Amino acid sequence: MKEVTNNSGKQGENIPGQARRHSTQYERRWEMTAYDFRQPPAARANSARRPPLRARIFRHIPFEKVNWPISCFLIGTFIISLTLVPAYVWHFGINWFQAALFFAMFCACGFSITLGYHRLF
Repeated sequence: MKEVTNNSGKQGENIPGQARRHSTQYERRWEMTAYDFRQPPAARANSARRPPLRARIFRHIPFEKVNWPISCFLIGTFIISLTLVPAYVWHFGINWFQAALFFAMFCACGFSITLGYHRLF
């Protein structure tokens, strides 16, 4: 905190009725940042190292609450669809019925998810 000077020239006294110097919002935000931007970049890099992005992302995932059988099924289905669907299309092709069925199911799935979500809230 900055020293307060009264009219008599004495420093360090808190004078009644004189407002104390409050830090501004910018100064408070400055104190809360992880880096000291007043230092040159080389000194700043050594003073505060951030963990890698993977550690920062996975730190916030509650792994103990994950339903692993369902998650493994959904992730496995996604990986199989990325590999087997292009192989099927490469070997057998797509006819008009499959394309129409895809768009009909795409619309039905989108509408059902949208209506169900809005019904929930």
